[in-house]
Amino acid sequence: MSRKIWAFLAALSFFALPQLNSHLTTTLNVPHSDSEKAQEILRREFGEDIEGTFTVIYKYKKASLEEIGGFKKATIKAASAIPGGEVILTRAAGGYFFAIIQTPMQLPKAASFTTDLRLAIDSVGLHGALVGGPPAIKNDVTPILNRDLIRGELIGASLAALILILLLGFSRTLLIPLFFTVSVTSISLAITYLISLKHPMALYLPNVISLISLGLCLDYSLLVIYRYRSERKLGKSHDEALEVTQRLSIPTVSASSALIAGSLLILLIIEVPFIRSLALGLLLVPLIAWIASRTLLPELIQKYGDGSELREGAISRWQRSLAQKFSMAAIQKPILFLILSLTFLSFSALGVKDFSPTPSSLTTLPVTIGVLVGVIVLVGVLVGVLVGVFVGVLVGV
Repeated sequence: MSRKIWAFLAALSFFALPQLNSHLTTTLNVPHSDSEKAQEILRREFGEDIEGTFTVIYKYKKASLEEIGGFKKATIKAASAIPGGEVILTRAAGGYFFAIIQTPMQLPKAASFTTDLRLAIDSVGLHGALVGGPPAIKNDVTPILNRDLIRGELIGASLAALILILLLGFSRTLLIPLFFTVSVTSISLAITYLISLKHPMALYLPNVISLISLGLCLDYSLLVIYRYRSERKLGKSHDEALEVTQRLSIPTVSASSALIAGSLLILLIIEVPFIRSLALGLLLVPLIAWIASRTLLPELIQKYGDGSELREGAISRWQRSLAQKFSMAAIQKPILFLILSLTFLSFSALGVKDFSPTPSSLTTLPVTIGVLVGVIVLVGVLVGVLVGVFVGVLVGV
């Protein structure tokens, strides 16, 4: 029954996905910063919303004052293509004519008029004029992100399919990670759409969610499949193997999901909508994957992992042998592997020295934020170690 419910939710999610991009934003505003305070004054006192403001730049060689006045009149005429559009500032200097067109609309709605404004600018004689601003950026970047998302998903799906075939061989078991990944990804994006109706979400969040979901779902599904196959090879029946798989593998998946979700919760304490939107969106993936692993994944194993095809993939035997050798080496020389791991992490963290926050973001964060984050990270590490030990003992039993 849960398999049908998940299939229904996944299918229903595809109706929300086309509407998602229209509710995403490119804003990087930092609350309580000087720039944010200035924008709030503009919105409250003058009715100006920078997020819905266009910038027009027109290059000319030589122009008299009368011709520059003509540029201004042409821009005002073109601004009428946008409902409520109004030219609030014009300047001419160094061979460039600048104009700012204010709109009463928020970013997603204003972005939909970018093409109309460009056509209007061209029709009034300002050929080659550039139209920028947050709405134009969103209008231009969204199709690129969509194409990159499709291209990335195709490449990722192709590589994932190749790896799954090598690991699992040609069998119905391949459908398990496929259905699991599609369900978790589509539902995560659908919930992101619902959140975007009330909270600003980053424009490229769908790309990140799809990437994280692909890796996480494949990892979880392979973990469960390998445990199930191992139990079947020991001569256990399908029901017995499924029961052992749920008892030993699902707690590992649950611990992993909890640790990932816990690490993302740290981002929620930073009062920056852009960062919080990333945290909210990415937080959905491990949570939904955890729920799906306890409901959908056993159903998929029941349906497509009945043991009728237990052939190993082309590299499964080699992979198992390599993993055993690596595990034994780590057990025999734990200090050496600890040093190697810390060295790798140290090299990975070298990029932190080049991190340079902007003044707004630096003044926005409380003075004690470093201490707070440090304590949270330390607690997270300790909890992770305890959970890891507990799960290890549980799986060992």
